[in-house]
Amino acid sequence: MTKFEKFLNLHPKKSSNTYRSGIFKFLEVTYDVKRAGTRTTAKEREHLHQLAEQYLTEKRDYNEDLMNFAVSFRNSPPKTAKTYFIAVKEYLEYLGIEFKKRELKNIKSKLPKGTRARTVEMDMDNTIIRQLIEHMSVNGKALILTLISSGMRIGEALQIDLDDLNLDANPPTIIIRGENTKNGNNRITFINKEAKQTLGEWLKVRDKYLQSSLNKNRGLVSKGIGNLKDENDSRLFPFSYDNVKEMWDNVLRKIGYDKVDKSTGRKQLRIHQLRKFFRSQLALGCPLDIVEALMGHEGYLTDEYRRYTTKQMGEHYLKYEHLLYISMPEDILKLKSEFTDELNNTKDALCHNRSQVEALIDENKELKDRLSVMEDDSEKFHYILQCLVEGKQPEASANERWP
Repeated sequence: MTKFEKFLNLHPKKSSNTYRSGIFKFLEVTYDVKRAGTRTTAKEREHLHQLAEQYLTEKRDYNEDLMNFAVSFRNSPPKTAKTYFIAVKEYLEYLGIEFKKRELKNIKSKLPKGTRARTVEMDMDNTIIRQLIEHMSVNGKALILTLISSGMRIGEALQIDLDDLNLDANPPTIIIRGENTKNGNNRITFINKEAKQTLGEWLKVRDKYLQSSLNKNRGLVSKGIGNLKDENDSRLFPFSYDNVKEMWDNVLRKIGYDKVDKSTGRKQLRIHQLRKFFRSQLALGCPLDIVEALMGHEGYLTDEYRRYTTKQMGEHYLKYEHLLYISMPEDILKLKSEFTDELNNTKDALCHNRSQVEALIDENKELKDRLSVMEDDSEKFHYILQCLVEGKQPEASANERWP
C-alpha cells in the first residue's frame, strides 16, 4: 500500500473522498495535468496515483507548490478552495513536510476570500421537487424522497445497509452508522409514508437492477473502464455518487432547470438542497432541536438524544411528517384546505362565545353582589320589626351592624 493510500485510510470514507479530490487537484496543478472531461476517468486516476508516488521522489520547493495551488483557486468557491487546501496541507505534513507559520499565512492569503458558497442557488420547493421525481426512475425517486424525509446527507444515504432499514416501524427508521457520518456518531432518523411507499416499490426491483448493473459493469471492466462491482452489495441504494450525479444532471436537463451560476459555473439546483428542504419544512412544526438532531448536526446529538427517547422523537416526527410530502393527492389537499377553513371558522366562533361567556360571568357577579346587599337589608328590617312588635327599643348597635 502506498503512502497516499495509507493517508486516505486514516479518514472516514466521505472525508477520504474529499481528501483524494483535493490531492488530485494539487497534482493536476503541480504537473499541469488536464482532464478529458469533468470527471476523472479510471486511466486518469491511475496516472494521478503514479504522480503522487513520483512527487515523493523529487526535490521540490514545497512552499512554491502550495502557493501555486492556492493561486489556482482564484475564481473558485472559497469553501471548496479551503477544504482542498487543508487536505493537501495535511497530506504534506503527513509526509513529514513542515511549513513555517509566516510562510503558511502568506500562502493562505492567496486563497479566495469569504466563508460562504458563491453559487446563487434556486429555491428548492415542492413544485420543483415534484417535477424532478416525475422524470426519474423508481430508484432515483426512492432516493430523493428518502433524502427529503430523513434529512440525511447523500453520502450517508448511499451507505445505508438493508439491515439498518426498518419499514415496519412507525415511523419507519433508518440507522446511520458512525463510520458513514461526518462526526463519527451513530444516529437514527425517520422517513415518512410517501418515502416508505416508494421504497417498497424500489425494493421489488432492486435485485433485478443490481444484476443488470453487474452485467453492464463487467463489460466496462473488460474494456479497462471502471472497477468491478460487488454482486453481494447489501446497500439499500447499490450505486455510486457519480451515478446519482449523472441521474441528477440528466433530469435537470430534461425539465429545463440545468442553469449554472455565472460566477462559479455550478448548477443552481443541487442535491444538497434536499437536506435544506428537510430542515426548513420540518421545522415549521417539529421542535428545532429534534430536527437538528435527526440531521446529525454537531452540538444537538448528545443533548437531544439524552433528552428524548427514540419513541418520543418518532412521535414528534409523525405529528409533522406531512410537512415533507411532495406528491400529496389532490383530494387530500382539498380535504386539508376544507379542514383548515373549518378549523379557522371554529376558532372565530369560540372567540365570540368566549366573549359572551365572560360578559355573563361579569353580569352574574354583579347580581350576586346586589343580592348580598338585599339580604343584609332584609335581616335589618326583620330585626327592627320584631322589636316594634314586642315593644322593645332596637339596640343602638343595629345601625352599626347594618349601615
